[in-house]
Formats: sequence, C-alpha cells, structure tokens
Amino acid sequence: MLETEDGQPAAKYDAKTDFTLRLDTLPLVPPFEGAIDLTGVFEDLADRKVLSSILAAHLKEVSEEYTPEQLDELKKHYLSKSLYINFPTTTEYTDLQQALAEGTVDTRVSYKIDIGSCRIINQSKLMSANKFLDRLYEIHDKNGQKIDKPTFENFLDGDVTVRHKQLSARTKITAVDDFMRRIFDDFLGLTNNGVVSGILKRVVATDLMHVLQEKHKGKKVSRADYVAALSDARRKLDAASEDLFQQKVSPLVFYIGSTGVLPDEMDTRALTAEQLTAKYPDLALSKDEQEGMFFEIGDTILSVYAKNEYFSR
Repeated sequence: MLETEDGQPAAKYDAKTDFTLRLDTLPLVPPFEGAIDLTGVFEDLADRKVLSSILAAHLKEVSEEYTPEQLDELKKHYLSKSLYINFPTTTEYTDLQQALAEGTVDTRVSYKIDIGSCRIINQSKLMSANKFLDRLYEIHDKNGQKIDKPTFENFLDGDVTVRHKQLSARTKITAVDDFMRRIFDDFLGLTNNGVVSGILKRVVATDLMHVLQEKHKGKKVSRADYVAALSDARRKLDAASEDLFQQKVSPLVFYIGSTGVLPDEMDTRALTAEQLTAKYPDLALSKDEQEGMFFEIGDTILSVYAKNEYFSR
C-alpha cells in the first residue's frame, strides 16, 4: 500500500510527492490455495529415492561421456564427472567444543519440516544403496569368491551373483529394511514383485526396464548399454521426484515455514514425540526430532522440529 505523508492512502501518483510503501501490512505469503492431498506422496518419493540411490551407486565412478582415464584426470583438478568443482574442505578447528567456547564457532536454530509415514518418519532414515547392499546381501565374483564390502559397481560387467546374507541373531530388521528390501530384491532379480518396473514405468524410464528384464533372464547386456540405461533412468527419476515435491510438498512447507502455523484446511491436532511413538512404536526419532511436533494428515506424518546448525565466525 502507498501512503502519503499524512498517512492517508494515495489516490493518485504525483512525481513531486513523497510516498511510503507499507509492506508491514501485507502478508508474507498469500492464503493457502488448493486442497491438501499428501496421500501416497511420501511412498512415491521414498521409492524413487531408493531406486535413484541404487542407480547412482552403479554410476559413481563411470560416465557416459568420459573414459576412466579422463575421469581420473578431472579428479586431479577437483572436477566431478558433471564438471562441478569439488575443492578439498576442512574445518578451522580441531575441537568443536573448544571453538564454541572461544566464540570462533557459533550456533543458530533452523526449523525443519518433513513428511513421512507411520513407519518411517522421513526420507533421511533411508540408507545409501551400497550400505544397504552390504547390510543384507552377499555378493560373489565369477569364481564364486565372496566379495568383501561389495558395491553396485561390481554389477556393471554382470559377472557376479547375489543372494541374501545369513543374518546374525543380533541383526534387527527395521521398517526401513522392509521398505528398501522389496526394491532391492526386485532390482537384483531375487524376486519378481514388479515394484521396480512400476516405478520406472511411472517416470517413463523404459530403457532400464528392458535392460533389467534381459539381465534377469540371464542374458548378457553390454556395459555401455547398461550405463546408458542407468543414467537415463536416474535423470528421469530425479526430475520426477523434484516435480512431485514442488507440486505437493513445497507450497505447504513454504507456508508453514513463513507463517509458523498450519493452513486452515489442516484441521489436525499436534502430537508430541511421546504421543506419536506411543501410537506408532516402529518410528525411530533422532534427538532433534524428539523435541518436535507432529501432525497426522491421512497416511502422512508431518513433522516440525528445530535443529542446531554450526557456523564459523
């Protein structure tokens, strides 16, 4: 709103008159528009993240464009295969507590808004692909020898076999294990539950669908064709995830982060961490999350919590 010097709303513009632009009377964000429908959003995002992580683990040290020798040369100049600069990093201190006491490092509070389900509170609980591979699977090379610390790069030439690892009695299978295992089992050809083809079909990554079908039939697929299909599918998965997040989640996160309140359309009661875990015992909450507030919206759990961030002065 434009005001004249006497505080009255300006009726017309006059180049010789001073005006005050009053931004303090305007809301930071407009009223929330559209229906809030988060049904199935977390599962879709988590499915895509797990599969994208598997593809990224295959492609960690390979490229469609560069030879291994060229990639090594890029690393010497701190360049990634995507030509991003990755300079070595370090901290200015050796002891964080001492740095905090001296004032060279300080903290600020940031607020996190996440979505999850009644079994997995958010996507950060999902493991990296190689970590999960080593946790639940056993990989053998073409000579039948077990590979210690296996990675998905071992699968690029197709000369390995995989089976479930014999777990010790101390290994506790969690909700995250169950969620990720169904995708891994299908991708690795240990089951045929259709989950991977379903994910790929939704993002139109048909090349990888066909390649995996051939591999599961025992047919040989060239390394170049496999890498190309993996790269294509990863791009499409990440783009589809970004679109889904922008459409379904970002407006809600921005509104809550800007106003500090839920939209009027969300008629739901806040739950403490104790109340939430009493209702859903499978949920594993971090120390920061245990201090947060939670809202149950259909099959989705919305969590809002504070987290200390460190920064250098």
